[in-house]
Amino acid sequence: MIRISTLAKNSLALLGLIILSSTLSAQGSRPVTPGNFSSDPGIYDPVSFGDDITFNGCGSSFENFSLCEINDLSDFALAWRVAPEGQDPLAQGTTVALFGLDIDVTSVNGFTANTTFGTDVADGLNFTINSGASSVFFPTPGNYTLQLSLLARGRRFIQLPDDSFVNTFFSGTLVRRAETIISFDRNAPITVPEPLGFLVILPAMYFIVRRQRKLALKQI
Repeated sequence: MIRISTLAKNSLALLGLIILSSTLSAQGSRPVTPGNFSSDPGIYDPVSFGDDITFNGCGSSFENFSLCEINDLSDFALAWRVAPEGQDPLAQGTTVALFGLDIDVTSVNGFTANTTFGTDVADGLNFTINSGASSVFFPTPGNYTLQLSLLARGRRFIQLPDDSFVNTFFSGTLVRRAETIISFDRNAPITVPEPLGFLVILPAMYFIVRRQRKLALKQI
């Protein structure tokens, strides 16, 4: 049996990487700029408690393109997390949805049986969830912190909408997080103040009394 030394294995791997890099460089590949990767969870008007809300991550960008413009997001992953304002959105039980993770998702911080899991990151960039008494993540009115975590995998080649390529030759992953506040307002029931309610029924009482007087005169 022929044994290949660790040095030889590393040399072969490096050679393959150089060949692949040279090939894609000829196609216009360039190193990714880490500063050109950002997370944007969106800005939301107040939501009526009980209504659905759609999280919108299309403001997030990679190499100055919206993630919603990139056709192949297989080298990315995302997580939506929610916590009452003032609490840690990375705490246990906060993860609303995970998309694009090819690992055991139960190891992700905040993952629960109520977490939605998907393989296509594009499906997670616009994600709808309910609010109301039956909601796991928005069960009461008030303010909530919404966090969008994005992950880009290292040592990949990513095609951009302009058909150019960028290479992520950093080791590990690149993570970006951003937060925003969502307010859920309960629509207060409209009630008639007691004095106003009395004024509403006063004309009816007048006509009832007048009718009774007429009937009494006829009987006399």
